[in-house]
Amino acid sequence: MAFCQALSGNAAVALETRGLIAAQKALFEAFIQLLADAIDAKSPYTGGHCARVPELAQLLAAAACEARSGPYASFQLSEADWEALHLASWLHDCGKVTTPEYVVDKATKLETIYDRIHEVRMRFELLKSAAETDAWRAIAAGGDRQALQAELERIWAELDAEFAFVAECNLGGEFMAQERIDRLQAIARRQWRRTLDDRAGVSAEELRRRQRESQQPLPVGEPLLADRLHHRIERLPQQQLPADNPWGITMAEPELL
Repeated sequence: MAFCQALSGNAAVALETRGLIAAQKALFEAFIQLLADAIDAKSPYTGGHCARVPELAQLLAAAACEARSGPYASFQLSEADWEALHLASWLHDCGKVTTPEYVVDKATKLETIYDRIHEVRMRFELLKSAAETDAWRAIAAGGDRQALQAELERIWAELDAEFAFVAECNLGGEFMAQERIDRLQAIARRQWRRTLDDRAGVSAEELRRRQRESQQPLPVGEPLLADRLHHRIERLPQQQLPADNPWGITMAEPELL
């Protein structure tokens, strides 16, 4: 009788443990799906992505397991492997939780907290205004008014076409043809005149990055578009993954953020 009681007690403990483990797994499953749903809800451009990837991952893995010839003929997943694949596919985008909104929800190439195409447009507006000022100065100095106005109209049309091209590039895909890159670089070499200090009123972090560049006396000619040293945001030591990380991650980190 005592033996039966002990045996039934052990069985009850085992069943309760299995129930607790199952409940813990269910809670974890619900948590990671909630996390994925929250990431999907952040962006109308990638909405549903986190939910679709697990479905596709399961289908691809199943197809590989069913292969009887070719490179996947011997490929099989154990029960533990299937569970790991399931969790990994649901968590593949979990890093977006800490990624800034303007990076996750990036609708154009120049968009950050705001779309910097507006800043580019203003530089074109400055060039058009400067061209008009130069034309009227030349007219006031006795130049041929009709010829100068015709030249001004030509310059305006050229600037309008160039801005339209830059704006189109901002909406483009991930790759550009070489001739479009060459044209963009040619447009970038145009100069606009800056008369105000570009270090005034900026954050301490941006000021630190700008101090890596030599400060030229004002006024100064600035390229219309440029990759500047202060645009390069370095990865700080605390943001780097140690070589002996416990997760076994071996992917090389980009030099810059």
